[in-house]
Amino acid sequence: MWVFFFQAEDGIRDAQESRGLGDVYKRQTLGTVLEGAFVLIGTIATLTYFHFGARIKPGQTAGRAIWIDRTAKVGEIFIGITLGALLAGVFSSSLVALVERVSTLVHVILQFFYP
Repeated sequence: MWVFFFQAEDGIRDAQESRGLGDVYKRQTLGTVLEGAFVLIGTIATLTYFHFGARIKPGQTAGRAIWIDRTAKVGEIFIGITLGALLAGVFSSSLVALVERVSTLVHVILQFFYP
């Protein structure tokens, strides 16, 4: 009995004979592992940014631990980059829609003058 699976990381690939679950991990490159680590660090840092717990020490104001505060700063950077990318996507989509509408309007107006 032959077992085939399709791996769809970068698109549809040719059917390959499966040699078990470990076969997928053997084909990962260092770049894929580093990318996954980057996403993991970003996710943890972003979740740390939303940590609002603080300990009160006698004679001091309430505050977060230093490592939580520094990790939260990294999370703040990740949030800023993410929101900036979303804003750029919304802006470019709006610009494309505007250009399409103006193009249609010009085309309709020119049909009145040049039938």
